[in-house]
Amino acid sequence: MIINSIKPINDKYMVVYFDDGFLFKAKNSEINRLGLQVDMDVDDDIYERIYNEFGVRRCRFKAVDILSKSDKTERELSRKLLDSFFAQSVVESVIKQLMELHYIDDERVATNYIEMNMSKKSRKAIKLKLTEKGVDSQLIDNLLDELYDGDSELNIARKYLRKYSDITFFNDTKNRKKVYAALYNKGIGIKTTTQAIEEKIRKLEETF
Repeated sequence: MIINSIKPINDKYMVVYFDDGFLFKAKNSEINRLGLQVDMDVDDDIYERIYNEFGVRRCRFKAVDILSKSDKTERELSRKLLDSFFAQSVVESVIKQLMELHYIDDERVATNYIEMNMSKKSRKAIKLKLTEKGVDSQLIDNLLDELYDGDSELNIARKYLRKYSDITFFNDTKNRKKVYAALYNKGIGIKTTTQAIEEKIRKLEETF
């Protein structure tokens, strides 16, 4: 394989790019020890050793280190590994291994996220966040149907309205619009917001 380029990323590390798309990051001293240079035709045995040592083994070590700090979806972990200068082929190989060992489990990540956030985030907001994390849309819907408490969004709206203790506040159309807008931004629908406002008004009326 031919080395296309060798680029420094800081004072201690460089990235070596091969003509087949493989790349790896290593210390300057390691690259010098291997005697690697631009346009060099690397022997197949040496290339395989570099691929396994600097590619697969270090990528796997990095992945496990990331997962030991916090659970990640397949997409999240892939992005972090690619950002750490591991080749696409290496990342795909390591991800596959870790999925088989259940180190990566998008369903587990999604389930935990829903359970931790359904008391403070709307169904819509949760789905948006999990979609950003790369969780399959159908899996998200299935888990939300199974786990999301139907009263969660109403409770979020109720908590938001706690700060309003003056019944005259709700008599002002502009104030109501502000409440609807604020809760809409939290993913709360008009019907749920209306129910929460009506409940709040009834409770304030009871205090007089």
